Amino acid sequence: MKSDGWIERAIKNTQRTLDVIANPGKLFAELSDSQDTSVSWSALIITSLLFSITTLIAYSHNIPFSVEPILAVSNYRILQALLMPVILGLGWLICSMIAMVLNVILRGRTGLPRIMAVSAPAIFVPMWIMLWPTELAVSLGILNPNVTGLPGIWAKHIMPALTFIYTLAMLWLAYWQAFRLLLREAFALAVLSLIPTLGFYSLWLR
Repeated sequence: MKSDGWIERAIKNTQRTLDVIANPGKLFAELSDSQDTSVSWSALIITSLLFSITTLIAYSHNIPFSVEPILAVSNYRILQALLMPVILGLGWLICSMIAMVLNVILRGRTGLPRIMAVSAPAIFVPMWIMLWPTELAVSLGILNPNVTGLPGIWAKHIMPALTFIYTLAMLWLAYWQAFRLLLREAFALAVLSLIPTLGFYSLWLR
């Protein structure tokens, strides 16, 4: 019975993460009010699984690194796949902490649980739609980011730009719902917390 309850909750939380695509405003409002981070943890787990899979596929196909790894260790991609939840989770924490500090400066209010409840779906779900399919194609050797023409431009420039714009829009909406800030204030928080987060990911993920 307990196992069935856990499975049901996991399925429900997974379904709720998809509301970032279908009805993000409603989802962020609900998460902000409840401060429930279960959807955030589901988003983190799913994202970690997806990108661990592409990392292992890239390793098995001997796909070259786009940039040399930060650590000079053999089988870096194996290590990356194992540490994917930690890497993604630290980025989520960095984003949330920056937003909390900036909100204290703006309004003098804290609320890390509320921020963490809304920020993870806003950061991770856009990756499923924009980033992961391209990463999978690269890992399978279907798409070569180093070739000239549209495939290379898509992988190196268009896809990262679209992912950034989509993620920024979702984070902007999430902060607006969580903090009840002015739209321009929520936008500033989204920009200033997202850029360091993506910088952290670009430092570790290959």
